[in-house]
Amino acid sequence: DPVQRHLVWQTSSIDALLDGAYEGDLTIGELAEHGDLGIGTVQHLDGEMVVVDGECFTIRADGSVQRESSSTRTPFAVVCRFSPDPPMPLTGPMDLAGLTARIDEVAGTGAPVVAVRVDGILRDVHVRSVPRQHRPYPPLAEVTAHQVEWTVPEIRGSIIGFRFPDYAQG
Repeated sequence: DPVQRHLVWQTSSIDALLDGAYEGDLTIGELAEHGDLGIGTVQHLDGEMVVVDGECFTIRADGSVQRESSSTRTPFAVVCRFSPDPPMPLTGPMDLAGLTARIDEVAGTGAPVVAVRVDGILRDVHVRSVPRQHRPYPPLAEVTAHQVEWTVPEIRGSIIGFRFPDYAQG
């Protein structure tokens, strides 16, 4: 179904998250009904959430990775049923700007939302996460001002993301 192939499902909005709406209102189990690939966060903004092959993981501020249970709640997530086009090889070292340019080139101008999955051996990966927040919740800008950042020298893994057109910002 070509329509189903291009559906992206989002719970809440980035504006709500920016304002400090960190209470989850949807479970990971409910989220999984709408997609098997995605990004977001979990209850109380307790780390970065990644959905890969239908499995939900959270990367905590201490660098640990935890598989989330279906009862964990999310205040914000974007998922889709991933139906990739034929793989596009990426050559040589590529920074984020290079990867973004390649995605833009492949997607073309005027493309709808594009789900992206890059698998491979990743080097010098800059990672960030935030610790669990407590009431009264500060706005996201304040939280990210104190985010934890680190670099992973080398890892076999996946980069998951979405390319939204300019008109869908926010």
